[in-house]
Amino acid sequence: MKIVQIHNYYQKAGGEDSVVTAERNMLEAAGHEVIPYYKNNDGIVGAWQLIVSSLKTLWNYKAYSEFRQLLKNHRPDVVHCHNTFPLISPAIYWACEKEGVPVVQTLHNYRLLCLNSQFFRYNKQNEAEICEKCHKRAFKFPGIKYRCYRGSMSGSAVVASMLFLHRLLGTWKNKVSAYIALTEFQKQKMSEGGLPADRIFVKPNFVRSETEKEPIECYIPQSPYALFVGRLSPEKGCTVLLQAWKSFLESYDVTQNVFMPELLVVGDGPDKESLEQWSENHQLNQIRFTGKLPRNQVQALMKRAEFLILPSLWYEGFPMTIVEAFSCGTPVLASNLGGMKGIIEEGVTGRKFTVGDARELAERINTMFNSEELVAMRAAVHNEFERDYSESFNLNLLLDIYKKAGCVS
Repeated sequence: MKIVQIHNYYQKAGGEDSVVTAERNMLEAAGHEVIPYYKNNDGIVGAWQLIVSSLKTLWNYKAYSEFRQLLKNHRPDVVHCHNTFPLISPAIYWACEKEGVPVVQTLHNYRLLCLNSQFFRYNKQNEAEICEKCHKRAFKFPGIKYRCYRGSMSGSAVVASMLFLHRLLGTWKNKVSAYIALTEFQKQKMSEGGLPADRIFVKPNFVRSETEKEPIECYIPQSPYALFVGRLSPEKGCTVLLQAWKSFLESYDVTQNVFMPELLVVGDGPDKESLEQWSENHQLNQIRFTGKLPRNQVQALMKRAEFLILPSLWYEGFPMTIVEAFSCGTPVLASNLGGMKGIIEEGVTGRKFTVGDARELAERINTMFNSEELVAMRAAVHNEFERDYSESFNLNLLLDIYKKAGCVS
């Protein structure tokens, strides 16, 4: 099978970019030909460049013409889009229709319904909250009002116009052969927002299960530890995590335990300095900020962690950290929200807590550290990974979706 893979890379690499690479490698390893069509956001610097790039979001004539030529030259069986925003634009869907090539679009986030793609913003009291004001609106007026796209009213207006224009043109309903949602929760949200439910198929993310070929040099605590891996930004809920860890330590019975548990925070982002300062101010010496680490070191830490903590304040798509933890046999403690709600089975593959509730999170952390169920959880996590998130299972799901989209190869 010949597949064109489309992706507009972000300025800051994230899980979405990793999925693109993993799927390409998976398809090529299975003998399929993957033709890349990639763009990068690195050139978007400053307000003027932001406006110019946003205008391309409406309809990129250059991308349309060069992509039609690519289709004529290669005659692919299917085009798989990951992200067309902001430089490629929905114009390529129309190019595919002109050349008679089916299109599959992976929904890595909620961009088609929300200007910042997350259903998340800060209110007037500067409190983080889930926001669905634009969810079912044809034109996203609230998103413009709250400057949801990069804090820019003009940029938000352009993105809202793009979504409205292509809704009127029928692009989302008529030019995309199949959509891939990462969870049942996301499928429901996207269909409620207007996408055709009968053409949304659920396929989770995956990782390749790898064994350590040689010892990996990285700091691994001697005492039991919990692990956070991700971008240190507001929507990830790290402030809640630190507050919960403080409460957990205050109630921790050191007389019944030999070691004091540690918390490893792996990642970088805009909140890193303030989080480190908060931790220092409260003398939380059991919290270690490692910064961003190579994937092999993260895997080594995951394999030895008691559990992974995912305190996200937004719905998430399908967090790669969850499937990476599962691949290592590590249970997950996550917010009972969005996609995470359906991924984690309470008491089996991990535990959940009310989003944003630091006190409840502290109680769950204590339960997890003192639980005799962790061994059983590790076995259950491993079994679930092999059943639902392995590379071979994911490949079969993806090829089946290509066929449902109209690929005849």
